Amino acid sequence: MVITDEIRRRLRELNRGKLRAPPSSDRQAEKQPKTAKTAPKRENQILEFIEPPVDLPGQEIQTPHGVFLLIRRDLSDIWRAAERFTSHYCLVFKRGAIGVDVDKLHPDMKRFCEVDHRKMLYLDIETCGLSAVPVFLVGVQYLSGERMIMDQLLARDYSEEKPLLHYFWERMKDYETVVTYNGKSFDLPFLKDRSVYHRVPFHWTEFHFDLIHEARRRYKGKFPNCKLQTLEARICNRQRRGDIPGALIPKAYHDFVRTKDAQRVKDIIHHNALDIVTMSEVLLRLLSGL
Repeated sequence: MVITDEIRRRLRELNRGKLRAPPSSDRQAEKQPKTAKTAPKRENQILEFIEPPVDLPGQEIQTPHGVFLLIRRDLSDIWRAAERFTSHYCLVFKRGAIGVDVDKLHPDMKRFCEVDHRKMLYLDIETCGLSAVPVFLVGVQYLSGERMIMDQLLARDYSEEKPLLHYFWERMKDYETVVTYNGKSFDLPFLKDRSVYHRVPFHWTEFHFDLIHEARRRYKGKFPNCKLQTLEARICNRQRRGDIPGALIPKAYHDFVRTKDAQRVKDIIHHNALDIVTMSEVLLRLLSGL
């Protein structure tokens, strides 16, 4: 091999450290300024709608069958629009303030318009499965004077299910109407079955209004489905973010019982509160004619 003068010159430069390898495409990419990708701003993110619990506030309630935890909060403490919602809610339920033609409504909806809204309870439950398993969280929303209150009855372990049920049915005696979403098929039959299992007396309300049937009458074929979160997105113009999927709730509760890690159950409490508030707001919008 013949070493030319040019090769000798480059070897001398290499020994002196002057020769640099040309920048690779990867290195060039590193030197390019990175443009931050900003997510489009959404005005109705669920985290701005209702605040999750920071801790597990509440009081231990003693019953003849033991204790459970009652978490009671004014809706305005967790929802920024609660005062406006409650004011509108009270107005709509006064005679003549409903924004739709009552005579054209389905008989169930028409009857609902005539109930005493001060004796009405919104209800949603969380369970460890679909049947023959404990119910561990019962959420209710109701008017107290001019304030909207949310109570969430929490069994901190499996032994607290029976006292929770006892307290719930005692409270039900004060209400004439219960509002649910698919509650005729699930929530109330489930509570009844668990009460029979524990031999806890139960009390039915005079009128049970299941909102899912009105939703199907109104929106079947117009919306992709009539799930509550679909109505929340289409009617309330909100999208949930960071909400625990319903399928993961049983495992999260079992983990909470095992580890006592409150974060496991906070997510479920938050999910339950979202469902109840959405249910009441969807109903209010339907009656407002919006």
